[in-house]
Amino acid sequence: MAIDTQNNSNIPLDSSSGEVPGVHTLLMYYADKSKLHNSLNQDVVLTTSDKLKLALTKYKDGLIAKTAWITPLSLFVTLVAAIIATDFKKIIISAELWQALFYLMTLASFVWLIASLIRKFRTKENAEDRFIKEILNQLND
Repeated sequence: MAIDTQNNSNIPLDSSSGEVPGVHTLLMYYADKSKLHNSLNQDVVLTTSDKLKLALTKYKDGLIAKTAWITPLSLFVTLVAAIIATDFKKIIISAELWQALFYLMTLASFVWLIASLIRKFRTKENAEDRFIKEILNQLND
């Protein structure tokens, strides 16, 4: 294995063809050249892609629950401001119906906000920790 000195690169070249080698060769080259300083005990996890996809889906749901309250809060504040600032007029439908629709949408966004906040605070465990536990649990099954 040779080093590409023509391009001033440290990428090892395949000595027979002069082409950039595959990932395995690169990993082996850099593993031989690297020093490992072990100051932490780490767990190495090997799993299948389908188990990883399932765990990632659950992880994504946990991340969404953390920030899902932002949209209903924004909608609620906007609708309250519109109700306060608007003098409803008859456009296609009566003014009273417009006002009732805005009150109904405000109530719906408030319920959505409360449900999102409950979901956020029920997710006590950190999503990243839950992701790792899910993978480890799948390996033990």
